[in-house]
Amino acid sequence: MKLVTSRQMAELEALAASKYKISNLELMEHAGKKVADIVASALGEHENVLVIAGKGNNGGDALASARYLLNRGIKAKIVLTEIPQKLSPLALKEIEWLKGREPQVHILGDEDFSKELSLLLDQSDVIVDGIFGTGLRGELTPRYKRIVEIINASGKKIVSIDIPSGISSDTGEPLGSAVRADMVVSLGLPKIGVVLARPLFAKEVCVVDIGLPKELIDSLDADNHLITPDLFVHYIGKRPETSHKGDFGHVLVLAGSLGKIGAGWLVSRAALRSGAGLVTYGMPEGAYGKFDVRNAEIMVEPISDKRSGYFTEESIEVSRKISEGKSVIAIGPGIGTARETQAFVKGFILRTQLTLVLDADGINSIADNPAILKRRQGTTILTPHPGEMGRLLGVDSKTVNASRISIARRFAKEYGVFLVLKGHRSIVATPKGEVYINPTGNPGMATAGMGDALTGVIAAFVSEKLPPLEASLAGVYIHGLAGDLSMEAVGDIGIIASDLIERIPKAIQVARERLGSQRVI
Repeated sequence: MKLVTSRQMAELEALAASKYKISNLELMEHAGKKVADIVASALGEHENVLVIAGKGNNGGDALASARYLLNRGIKAKIVLTEIPQKLSPLALKEIEWLKGREPQVHILGDEDFSKELSLLLDQSDVIVDGIFGTGLRGELTPRYKRIVEIINASGKKIVSIDIPSGISSDTGEPLGSAVRADMVVSLGLPKIGVVLARPLFAKEVCVVDIGLPKELIDSLDADNHLITPDLFVHYIGKRPETSHKGDFGHVLVLAGSLGKIGAGWLVSRAALRSGAGLVTYGMPEGAYGKFDVRNAEIMVEPISDKRSGYFTEESIEVSRKISEGKSVIAIGPGIGTARETQAFVKGFILRTQLTLVLDADGINSIADNPAILKRRQGTTILTPHPGEMGRLLGVDSKTVNASRISIARRFAKEYGVFLVLKGHRSIVATPKGEVYINPTGNPGMATAGMGDALTGVIAAFVSEKLPPLEASLAGVYIHGLAGDLSMEAVGDIGIIASDLIERIPKAIQVARERLGSQRVI
């Protein structure tokens, strides 16, 4: 699903008017009806709605929703944050259309309005936030900060129209203060700021059709996208009855070192739980202890390492031979960064044309020479966290986090790789410069082994013949969704990677069920 900036959305609306003769007022009416539908479903047994409208067209959307709610017999009161003379022409038109329904309209004055607004909020069950939309520029004034603070303190369910008031539609950052929405109703297309905003401000996001022609939306040249199941789920549908394990590929995992063999087990188990037909774990022979009955489904290949317990240049040829007949190679978790191991990684990745999923110390091993990626003849998928990304670029993780999208896009294009930049709202960037943002996942996943599990999921989807882009998109979405299911079961503290891995099959099922859903976060 395409993600748009405020400028792109304005251009779409202008084209809708000029090319398709669809006026902004028509779009506003569609928006108001869809918002009213969602608010009505959120009410349950309750019936009191407070619609808070600003002076712009976002306020007009809110006023239109109030009229549709009143038409349903729902008690909807209206709060205007400005006097009617300051409303936009379209918002003023919506006020005129409300007159015959005699709603209660309250206008907040410039003086102390706290008591009046607090009382109205106390009398309501659901709040519709239509104060600011995508046109907001600059920090909120003290008056509007106070309005937002009172709304947030109400404890009531809040439905924001298009974007929580106070959030930048392009960066997701609060402009001084912002409404904490339980639900955001994105109009036409999701705004990139809604997706990038912290969950504190947008717990759920659904996208509604407001009458923009599909042809117009399809023509939009968007570089940013939201990962939704429709992008990949058709690749992981119900399996034919005549399937056998060979149909779903063979993953080779090159991971582990003395004392760190658990990383490779996690990669391997995640790959199996994601549907890979076969998994072989190649580890340094000096690190191999004894057969682990808990991982009986995983084949193990001890790899020559001069009995050092870590990969060395001697391991290159053995690993290359073992890779014959495999579908994909996951390399890096737990291997360490000894000089000989770095030489192994650099040598091996140039001696195979198989798709590589390069993670953890595999990434660290090439940090002093990322240009080696340009010399590879096969597809490469990198899965760095911000620290590893920083090492590739020679900067710190803070710098990476400050410009995640632009950094991921630039690196993927320059080095011709698929880049999965992990973190809140993980990013997938392509060699063509496209960026996809993942809506799944939660803070409970900030624990050891989660990255290893992601490597295994992506590798499995490659082995199951998903193209590298779709394998990466499916990988981050399913991985995050399995984390969400784990949090539902365990809570946000104490989730471990094994909890997530066991829920991968369920996550795949849920992703299939979400196909076509309005809810995207």
